[in-house]
Amino acid sequence: MNHDPLFTKFALDEMTIEEGSNYRNDLLSKDISEEEINAEVEAIRATSAAIKSEYQRDQVLNLSKASKEELLKKKKWKIFKKIALGLSLTTSVFTLFIATVAIWYNFSNSNLKDRFHDNFFGKYEGFADNFSDSQVHSTNLLSREKYDHIEASSYSRVSDNPLTTFSIDVDTASYANVRRFINNGVRPNKGAVRVEELINYFSYDYTFSNPEHPIDLKLDLTNSPWNKDRKVVRVALKADTPKTAINSSKNLVFLLDVSGSMSSPNKLPLLKESIKLLLRNLKGDDKVSIVVYAGSSGVVLEPTSVSDKVKIHKALNQLQSGGSTNGGAGIVAAYKLAEEEFIKNGVNRVILATDGDFNVGTTSRYELVDLIQEKAKKNIYLTVLGLGMGNYSDSLLEEISNKGNGNYAYIDSLSEANKILNVDLEKNFVTVAKDVKIQIEFNPSKVEAYRLIGYENRQLANEDFNDDTKDAGDIGAGHTVTAIYEIVPKGGGIDLPKIDKLKYSSSTKTEVNSDELLTVKVRYKKPNAFMSDKFEKSLKGGSEFVDNDFTFALAVASFGLKLRDDELTKNMSYEEIRSMADRSKGEDKHHYREEFIELIDLLKK
Repeated sequence: MNHDPLFTKFALDEMTIEEGSNYRNDLLSKDISEEEINAEVEAIRATSAAIKSEYQRDQVLNLSKASKEELLKKKKWKIFKKIALGLSLTTSVFTLFIATVAIWYNFSNSNLKDRFHDNFFGKYEGFADNFSDSQVHSTNLLSREKYDHIEASSYSRVSDNPLTTFSIDVDTASYANVRRFINNGVRPNKGAVRVEELINYFSYDYTFSNPEHPIDLKLDLTNSPWNKDRKVVRVALKADTPKTAINSSKNLVFLLDVSGSMSSPNKLPLLKESIKLLLRNLKGDDKVSIVVYAGSSGVVLEPTSVSDKVKIHKALNQLQSGGSTNGGAGIVAAYKLAEEEFIKNGVNRVILATDGDFNVGTTSRYELVDLIQEKAKKNIYLTVLGLGMGNYSDSLLEEISNKGNGNYAYIDSLSEANKILNVDLEKNFVTVAKDVKIQIEFNPSKVEAYRLIGYENRQLANEDFNDDTKDAGDIGAGHTVTAIYEIVPKGGGIDLPKIDKLKYSSSTKTEVNSDELLTVKVRYKKPNAFMSDKFEKSLKGGSEFVDNDFTFALAVASFGLKLRDDELTKNMSYEEIRSMADRSKGEDKHHYREEFIELIDLLKK
């Protein structure tokens, strides 16, 4: 195994979930034991970590030394040239003699000489130190964090591909993480920018009026802000807020990473205060448990009624960080506890809080995902809270939350914790529909081509729409979800590859004089159901509508696309995006939209 490049990819979690699971099963079928596989995985990870650590150390030292020496050399040379120029302009021999004597006398005074060095060369040396440290910090921040590559979706010709299918996404981690990058003066990693999560970070004033289903659907059309001869379509979902679900009892198991990597103020200390915020909004008979993991895992708080806040606070205050991370063992322990305390028709949820640095332990992420999927089928859902910077593993945290019928958020401040665990508590914890899929059929007589903005890692095969075994995103009470398509009207100019006309296919003809642009189908399951329900709605051409919510969503989408250097926004400035956001800010009760505008201003600087 140790000479097999495929096994190295498996050990370093560089395979997809399907590839990893298949490869692991193949190894087991060859009479290779779990213990042998785990031992080899641990050895490869340890070797990889050692090589990476040594490389980063060398990079930091080289960058720091080169930056300081080069910058100091340039500054000293500039000073020398200024002095030489000043001397060359002195035409009077007498003045030159007096100046020379004065300079010699003054420099003989050691205090003045020291002051000159401190005020000039000392200042530049300090500048070099600061410059170097800043560059090293930024380089490390980007290089050590883990993000998946996002391949932007392309346009599809309706005559070739009239159907488009995707899963909804209610995660908000990308927006908070992007904000953290910008607040630290660093341009976000492109893999950190998931445009749909930026859009759905904000709530929109969509109405709910669908008594037959827990989700309502709204469709709108307006001019594209990116291409004057194109249109944009908004697909807007609004979830119901049933009182029975919101008032149901909660069984919450906190799974907290207390490893050494969680020691900084923006990790474990922030996390403890965040949980205390949540306790204020839970009912007295709700149950809270705490499982921790580091080198080993364990239960530090048995299931406790929220009414006993003193006991819960005491358990939180005693938490300290230290050791390496064995996240796999912690997840197993947390799900076991959640299962033991399961509340029928209640909220049963594991809340994993970590920087995602699963750097020790014998459990591969493929096994973790298998476990999480199995428990999700038993209605124990997963919420993932990411924290910190430097060793943040965004790709892993997003993946496991997707597989656990859960949601994924990032906490970069106590204000963000308040949004997740207070303002949006029901949205994040009370599921009203699961496995929500959207399928759109475009009318080829009205639409030439289309492109979905964002949702790149949420796209599904068209046949997955009717397959109830295929997982998709869940939606919580009162949640809003927005998806945006740019469409090219029929006959509009767009350069796309063409395929030959098929000889044996027969196409379904659209009704004569139909003015429908598209039809949207929504499929979902009720929280405790195994069979899905479906409803649909059509959008007609000529009925264009744009409100503040639509305009603001387009501003956020433009912001995300521009961060990713997308072709759509190459001719759009941040000032134009700011103007769109500012004029559509609306009521903005919690000032989240105002903060977004401030973020654009920071990025412009």
